[in-house]
Amino acid sequence: MLFSKACDITGIVAIACAQHGCFALNSIVDLTRGEQQKNVDWAFLESLQTTGVQSDQGVLLFYDIACQYCIYLES
Repeated sequence: MLFSKACDITGIVAIACAQHGCFALNSIVDLTRGEQQKNVDWAFLESLQTTGVQSDQGVLLFYDIACQYCIYLES
C-alpha cells in the first residue's frame, strides 16, 4: 500500500447508479490511507441505505478488484 506524504487524500470511492448515472447520496468516501476495504464497505452500505434498494431487487457491483472484494463481502 502506498502512502503519500504530499496528499491528505489519495483517491475516492463513489457508488453510482448504472441505469441512471447518478451518484448515491452519502456514498462518496475519501481514501486517506490507500484503498482499504472498510472505505468501500462504508460507501456500499450507505448507498444501499440512502437509495432504498429492497433485498429482493439485488445489486450489481462493478469494481476494479470486485473479484477480491466479493470474497470478503460474502463472509
